[in-house]
Amino acid sequence: MERVVLAYGWYGRGNAGDELMKLALQELFQPRDVVLRFVNDIDLKDLKLASGEFVDGIIFGGGSILDGAPNVKAAALDVLLNRKVPVFYLGVGSETAVNPVHESLLRIARVTAFRDKDIPDLVYSLATPELHKPDRGILIVPNIEVIPTTESPHWMHVAWEQYKNEMAQTLDELVDNNVKSEFLLMCQNPCMDDAWAATELIARMKRRSWEKIVHRAGDDMSTCTLMSKFRVVVTQRYHGIILAEVAGVRYVSLDHHDKLKNATPHRGRHMSYYGVNKATLKSAISDAYNEDHITPHSVSHEIYDELADRVIAQMGYSMP
Repeated sequence: MERVVLAYGWYGRGNAGDELMKLALQELFQPRDVVLRFVNDIDLKDLKLASGEFVDGIIFGGGSILDGAPNVKAAALDVLLNRKVPVFYLGVGSETAVNPVHESLLRIARVTAFRDKDIPDLVYSLATPELHKPDRGILIVPNIEVIPTTESPHWMHVAWEQYKNEMAQTLDELVDNNVKSEFLLMCQNPCMDDAWAATELIARMKRRSWEKIVHRAGDDMSTCTLMSKFRVVVTQRYHGIILAEVAGVRYVSLDHHDKLKNATPHRGRHMSYYGVNKATLKSAISDAYNEDHITPHSVSHEIYDELADRVIAQMGYSMP
């Protein structure tokens, strides 16, 4: 029997991590006769089928969505809170404060699975792609979220300026040692574009004439294949860590948020983005560069199959 389920999250906005989450949900539930409708907002009409009946459930999925209020209209929220549509939270991060609306929904959720706490990140459920032997230098994964705007507090400006200076000097010294760096953009949309962070880093460098290659992440595991070609990944994005783990690549995580700091398995080098300096950056990158790749990380698919079966069972149906 086919079921129709809404999947609420930050989908369709050019963020590679969220698109991988979308792919993971599709691969888990479509074989179980579940039709997923991915949405960024929910109105009462979204909860209704053509027959007038309610959808079979709603999945709140994706990373750091709990700190803000979900974009759910009052009438739709009333339906959810009155348990007329089963609510599920899958693969969400628990590293931030939880908005009161999410608190209310979490209390009635039939299944909750927080990443790193209850279940490994859902992206680990995807099949391991083709991996390569490393034949390139360093892949840098910047993050537009750390760049301040005119409305940002002073400490954000101080942190970004220091990081930009120290990283640009580090990259210049690596070039002098014949170690080239390339960039991977994991988020690109009109309001949030990692290219802006990459541009500021490149512009601050002395070696501006050096050929800089910029890659754009896809919405599948091909990005992992790309990563496997590099000796080291330097990432400011959570799913940069996840993909490096799957690719078996040494990585240096510049943690500006607890979701990076506490990502599991904890096999890379983690250092705070705040107050970073050239000496520690160069040391961490150089040490990782000179070490062998780590064993590609994988998770038994049974964990995710059990999760999907629990969700199906809580919709009121039995598995065929």
